[in-house]
Formats: sequence, C-alpha cells, structure tokens
Amino acid sequence: MADIIAHDSDQEMLTLAIDLFLKVCHDIDDENFGIVVSRLVSRLESSSGSVAVGFIENLETMYWKIHRHDPVKAAECGIIPALVNTLRSVDQAVIDQSIDTIQSFCKHADCEVISAEFIRSGLIQTLNDLYIRYSDNSGLKTRIIKMAGTVASKMRDFPVSLVRSLIFEQLTISMCDVDMNDPLRLFNNVNDMIQKSTNKAEMIKVFQDYGIVKQLNTIYSRTDIRLCDYDSGDTSIVKLLKTLVDLADNHPDSSIRTELDQGRIFENLMAIVKSNTTDHRNKRIAGQIIKTCFQHRVHVANSDIWPYNDNAEIDMKSGMAGDTHGDARTLVEMQYIQYLQYLQRATDNPHDTLFSIGDYVIKYLQKTFDIIKSSPNIENSTIVYFVRAGIKDHHLPYTQDFLIENLKCTVVEAKDYLLAQSSFLAVTFKPLEYKTLGPCDFVPFVVDSQTKLRTGGYGVIEKVFEGSDSFARKTIRDGYDTEKIMMELKILRLATETENPHLLRLRCAYKQDSQTCLITYPWCEFDLRTFLDGSSEMEFWVKLQPKDKLILITDWMACLASGLSALHKKKIKHQDLKPENVLLCLLDDRMMPVICDFGLSKAFAKDFKSVKFQGTREYFPPEQFTGKVGRKGDLFSLGLIFVELGLLLFGQKSLKHQISSGFYTDITKNLDKFLTDKFPCSGAPFFLDWRTNFCKLLKVMLNETPANRPKASEVWECLKEMVESLGAKPHCENVSPVESNPNVDDETEDVEIMLRENIASMIDKLT
Repeated sequence: MADIIAHDSDQEMLTLAIDLFLKVCHDIDDENFGIVVSRLVSRLESSSGSVAVGFIENLETMYWKIHRHDPVKAAECGIIPALVNTLRSVDQAVIDQSIDTIQSFCKHADCEVISAEFIRSGLIQTLNDLYIRYSDNSGLKTRIIKMAGTVASKMRDFPVSLVRSLIFEQLTISMCDVDMNDPLRLFNNVNDMIQKSTNKAEMIKVFQDYGIVKQLNTIYSRTDIRLCDYDSGDTSIVKLLKTLVDLADNHPDSSIRTELDQGRIFENLMAIVKSNTTDHRNKRIAGQIIKTCFQHRVHVANSDIWPYNDNAEIDMKSGMAGDTHGDARTLVEMQYIQYLQYLQRATDNPHDTLFSIGDYVIKYLQKTFDIIKSSPNIENSTIVYFVRAGIKDHHLPYTQDFLIENLKCTVVEAKDYLLAQSSFLAVTFKPLEYKTLGPCDFVPFVVDSQTKLRTGGYGVIEKVFEGSDSFARKTIRDGYDTEKIMMELKILRLATETENPHLLRLRCAYKQDSQTCLITYPWCEFDLRTFLDGSSEMEFWVKLQPKDKLILITDWMACLASGLSALHKKKIKHQDLKPENVLLCLLDDRMMPVICDFGLSKAFAKDFKSVKFQGTREYFPPEQFTGKVGRKGDLFSLGLIFVELGLLLFGQKSLKHQISSGFYTDITKNLDKFLTDKFPCSGAPFFLDWRTNFCKLLKVMLNETPANRPKASEVWECLKEMVESLGAKPHCENVSPVESNPNVDDETEDVEIMLRENIASMIDKLT
C-alpha cells in the first residue's frame, strides 16, 4: 500500500490505495503510519492543480479519522506542517484549498492544540509572506488576516509579538480601504485574543501602535456598516466593546481608557439610534452597546454627585472608561439618562418634552437612581418608570404597596427594590458607636426569621445579620430607666475593649422610636442553665467519652475565669454570675462559654440605697448579707457555678434540688463534708488527681472571708494546669487573663458607682 501511494502513477489505483488506508489508518502502528503519511505528503508536494487539491482533501479526511481516536497522534503525525507548507505553492487552487482546510481545522470545538501546532509549524510567518506576495488581491488578503486571527485567538496564550505585524498592522491597512466590504468582520477574533492573552501590557502596546481603538471608533461612526452581521450574530460587537472597557478599567496603563474617553463613541452610537435612515437592526445593536457598556460604567461610577450645573461645565466626552472627573458623577451617567430620555420620546411621544427625563432624575430622583444603580438585580432603565409615575425622592422610603400601585410592578420586583433601598439607606455604625435615629432611618441589621425571640423583664433578644455576620439585638422596652441602659452600654464597651472572647461584646447601639437596641456578639443559641438542665438530651454532650467531658468542663471553667479576670482588670464587678448569665456558643468549632448581662442586673434600682442586695440570691456571696460586696464576691459566685458543673460530671443532682433554703451559701457551713459526699474519690487515676485539685480550688473560692479568696487570674492559672494535666490545651492559651485587682475595699472605683455619680455626663458623651 505504501509503495502504491509513493510510486504508482495510475490515478485509479492510487485512489483505491488511499481509500483503503483511510479506512484502517487509525489501527496502523505509528511507524508504518508515519511512512505512509510521509509518502503521501511527498506526492502532494510534487503535484499541482486538482491532483494536489485531492491530496489536501485526503490529508484532511485522514487527520479527522485519526483525531477521533487519538487527538495527540493526529496533531503530531505531520499533516499540519504539510498543510502549512502547501501555502507556499504558486498554484492559486492549492492555496485556496489549503486555506479552507486550515480554517476548517480551527473551527473545531477542541482546537487549542491544533492552533498551537499550526503556529509552531510556522503558519504565521508563511501567511505573512503570502500576504506580501498577493498584496494586490484584497479578497485573499482578507482571508489571510481572518485565518491568522482565528488561529491566534484559539490559543490560551498566543504569541502577541509574532502575530502583531500580520493581524494588527495589516488590519490597520485594510481598514483604510474604503472599498473593502464589511471591514468590521476583520475584528472577528480580537475579543477572544484580548481575553486569552496573559500579556495584557503587550496587548495594550499593540493597540497603541496600530490605533485599534481609533479604528473601532471610526466603525461606530459609519452608519453604512451592518453591525448586526458581525460574526453572524447580534451580540459579538457588544461583547468586543465591553471587553475593551474591562481591559481599560483593570489595567494601570491609562492609554486605552483615554482613547475610549475621547473617542466620542457614545455620540456616534446615539447618532445611529436617532438616525431615520439607519437599518433598524443597526439601531437595535447600537442600543445594546449603550445598554451593556454604558450601564456597566454607570454601575461602577462614583456614587457622589455634584449639582447639575457643575456637571454641565464638564467637557462633553464619554467618560466611558472610568474618568470620574474628581468626585463628580461621571458624564456617562448623564449621557445614559439622555439615552433613556430618547427611548421614552421614541416610544411614548410625550407632550411635554421641554422637561426631559434626565432633568427630572437630576432634580427629583437622584437618591432613587443611586438605589437602583446599587442593585445587581434591577435594570438602570427602571428609573424611567419612576419618572412616568411622577415619583420623587421625598416619597422615600417607598413601601411595597406604594411601588406596586404606582409602578404597576410585581411583588418580586417590589421586594428587589425594597432590599436595595434598605441596604442603600441603612445607617452605618462605627465599632462601639451609639446613635439616636429618626423614625424613617434604616438600620443594617436583618432579623433572622427562623430564630425564636427570647423575652425577659427588659424586652426581647433576637438574632440579626449584618451582611453574613450574626449578632444578638437586645431591644429594651420603652420607659426603662435610662441610667440602667447607659450603665450596661458603658460596661459592654469596656468589656469589648478587653478583646476577651469569653465576654459578650458590643458591635454598636442605637435609640429609635423610644426604644434602645444593643447589638452584641457572639450570638449564642442557649445558656449554661439550659445545658445543665438538659445535657442528657444534647447530642454533642452525650457522644463524648468521660475523659473528653472532663476536659471540656475544665476548659469551660478556665474560660470563665479568663473572662472574669478581664472584667476585674477594668474595675468592673459582675455581681450576678449564675448559669443563666453564661451563654454557650461555638467559638473556633468548640462549644465555649461567654459571660453576659453586665449592666442591668447591677444598676441601682430606685428602691435600693446600696448594692447590698443586688444579684440572684441563690448565688449571693456571704458578705452580701452583712456589708459591701467587692469583686471577690464574683469569685464566690463563680465557685458555685463550678460546683454545678462538678455535680454534672459526678452524676449528682443540681444545687437547686439539694439546698432547700434557696441560698447556696449554705454549703459553706460544712464545705468539707459537702465536697466529700458529692465528689467521691473513685475512678481512673487521672480522674482522682483532677478531683483533688478541683476540691482544693473550690475550698479557696468558696471561703467565707473575701480576702482569702484567690484572684480570677489565679483561678485561671490553676485551671490551665488542670487542663494540661489531662493532655489538652486550654482554649484561652492565647488570651491569658490580665492581673485582677486584689483589693476588696475598692467599691468607689467600680464602674457602676462612677456611672451613678456622673450619669448626666456619661449620657452626654455616648450621645
């Protein structure tokens, strides 16, 4: 078969041999396959006219038969270099067939490897030589440029420097030929080339050297060019300009941006839209370009705006590629409004055209237009409906019923606008900021409708979101004592300053409609009392092994000591520590405690003369009944919480089922016996060691004499060692507590005392 293909002069025999080879070529081993292909190529090179054309057709058929089974083998078998070589023929029929074949190769859906092989085989250089040789054949030159652009655009990272002369320089020359039909077709592949090139700087230099943007501007100014025929589609020219705008916006080189700004593209497109003689399809494509590219620029333009007269003084150029002219609204926005104005005139023929849509928007709907622009779900052209309905900004904020009634829109469309309105008009809060809001002010916090409200004597707590971040919003009921509110707010701010993760922290606060709202974090699903009463039904607890439970509870104790120590450093006594005031939430993928309720439970009630009876009586320290209570009282209450946690570990009933008097201080009457009875010595060695250290800690924390109790930081140090003795690392390792003040007779320095004495100045500072 190879000999027949190589030497036989009988055309019929040669045809039969080639047909047979095409049927079995994908099953032939590489060596014999290479021999046949090389001999077929040799016959092609020595042939001319219809014979050579037939060989080219055979090579194309052979390539696709191989490609179907082995694309790599097809690309490397030598057919592509042979096709490139045929372009050097002096026979016009051979050249035409070669170009057709190469173009068909590049139309294949998976042609990146094919294009790379063509360029590696010297296609671009060969086409460049061919272009020079046939400089007087405009039809062939067009085909050459198109083929070069097609091959280059299919590569992921085509060689810009290699193709710039042929594709861009010759394209520039061709565009100057006013007799050339549909020159816009020669931009067919520029869009893909821009997007696929990784060397944007070199692409920009090519655009500068050959004036590509100027050519494009020229095309838009010619009303005789059929935009709708470009690339046999209606959107390719739109995508091309959008690609250029994106390139200009996202590259530090400003040359393309400048050319777009000064090219009067908007004016040229508007001329097409307004023309009475332009083909209606061209008008539609021009409108698409304005909508896609100019609306894109409006969306990303600076939202600040100067008065309309100031904008009118700006030089009337497109501003399309991002020139914001300082802080003024870019002129592209004004021009886009002019376009919308034209659309209304064209469709509605309003009687009063003296006052345009653009004028109306600038005078009455600036804020509404900004709200529409801020939403990716709302078309900018929606502003026309607001103008038609006679709506003005003073109607803000719009309600759903108002929008449906006046715009005749759907519920979904109204909700899209309301969402944009809420986000755009929302008041912004700096960290820890307190504001007094008006009744129509929006807040940036969205209620989580799936979470139940928590109610209390002061109001309600609900889960809210600011963006993707969750918070707790405490809404304090109308008429609550301002002094108490300001006290909690002040202490929350101080707690936030500690940056301790085991203290509830403040995001911000505001007063609106006679209600005060405190935005705090983290949001926690339940408190320690809920856990103590229902742990047997909580999956995360039940599935833990005994040692893991011991580690978790000990770590919680260390966390509580860490948080309390941070409070004490700020000279704040909690004075109402109890399981209900310890929240549990996920921190770093671990369930961790967070101390809360710093203010309201400690504020001076009107019927109290002192702090003597503040707090929850079950967790009162002994000194609560006899005199002043300092921060060491918090250590006693914390010790009682530790007792509750220990009872859970040892499978004992809670204190409320063991202390009939309701005062848990009663356990101190015979503390040693209580600890021996409730925390018996049994279990694994590590558990016995832990039990010994735990009981020692409880004895000093529950000492009836405040001065003999440890500082919160000392409690943390002890618990840290207990956690480490179990082979674990404390959660608070990186936020070890600061030293707490050991003095007990320091009440005059407590924040709540200072606040009570100077509440007026404190409120003034916060507001």
